[in-house]
Amino acid sequence: MFHDFHLKKYMRSIDYNIYLVIFVFIGLLCLFFTHSLTNALPYIIGSAMFLYGPFHIVIGRVERVHYDMGRCLLFMILGGMILFQGNNALGVMGTIWALISLNNIAEDFNDMYPHDFSFIECVEIIISTVLALMLLWEPYHHFIFHVRVLGVEMIINALLRYKHNKRSG
Repeated sequence: MFHDFHLKKYMRSIDYNIYLVIFVFIGLLCLFFTHSLTNALPYIIGSAMFLYGPFHIVIGRVERVHYDMGRCLLFMILGGMILFQGNNALGVMGTIWALISLNNIAEDFNDMYPHDFSFIECVEIIISTVLALMLLWEPYHHFIFHVRVLGVEMIINALLRYKHNKRSG
């Protein structure tokens, strides 16, 4: 399975403090400007998905590493469709978000399965699955709620990463 190793590699190269500021800032935007952000998301997400394909193709060819041409084309097509539909694409975006979340949950579970995993990891998988299924069940209705949950998640992620780096560094 193709993973976003190119994007993750570039994200790791970002200065730690910049990472924290970006994640907390985006998290706060998700929490306090939910409706405005939701109206802009089809254009932000559509553009990002549309550019995902060429980015991975170019990086894959330059670095002579494997890239998934089918996934690149799929993201370009979906991104173009979302851009074209604008705010009418929120239901489709919610469905895509739910399916990507469920796929990530399955991959996380597969990574943990042969090993012992903690109660917290089990709770995280259960909560993530319930949230993804809610979004899949009624993508448009639950979209704004999920934007807020994303904001909280981004802030918590930044704070946990800060705590971890402070302990290890």
